[in-house]
Amino acid sequence: MACVLIIDDHQGTLDTFSTILRSAGFDTATASSGRAGIDLAKGRAFDVVLVDLCMPDISGIEVVRELKSADLTRRAVIVTVFAAFESAFDAAAAGADGYVDGMLFGDEVVKVV
Repeated sequence: MACVLIIDDHQGTLDTFSTILRSAGFDTATASSGRAGIDLAKGRAFDVVLVDLCMPDISGIEVVRELKSADLTRRAVIVTVFAAFESAFDAAAAGADGYVDGMLFGDEVVKVV
């Protein structure tokens, strides 16, 4: 099954997404900051990365840009409740494979992955 890295600065989101994806049969890992996620991806192959757009250390867009430029993931999806046209455009330009605006619940997380 696919290996998913979840990067978000909110522990509740990390726990919820990880629990949902594991119950669906995915292998998961979590990181509570953009830099921690990039470092984790350098040492382990991930099929999909779910990354929060707004984090205190670096933006999700920059995380995607670094992961993609270093070929550290096959797919990266930005997830945000603070959607804006500009950030969706920037996400695509950075190489994001998806941009999800709004809250994800239950099976929606699995569908995104």
